[in-house]
Amino acid sequence: MKSAGIGHSGMSGAMGAKLNVTGPSQGLYLVIAKTSRPDEIISRAGGKIAMRFTGEKLLAVLPFNGFMTLRADSRISKIGPVNLDTQRLKTLTNSLAKTVAAQQPVHF
Repeated sequence: MKSAGIGHSGMSGAMGAKLNVTGPSQGLYLVIAKTSRPDEIISRAGGKIAMRFTGEKLLAVLPFNGFMTLRADSRISKIGPVNLDTQRLKTLTNSLAKTVAAQQPVHF
């Protein structure tokens, strides 16, 4: 687990407290950007695009510090962790593979 400082609130500063949030070293995050192609923003945060839904909506693999950086970036509308149910994903993948295999090729 990695830690990333969030900063200080008025209350934590008055009490001399330091806030830290601990998260996974790397994770999968849904990113919704305000710009149409946030590739460079993701890359500078140490991430890689895993899947693009639209120009501004994508899944990215990011280190935890990168996630925290993008949370504060004004060019990012929303960002949050994604958890995959691997068993359901495997079932879906197998079902799709059978459906595709059963289809007859279309000849023009």
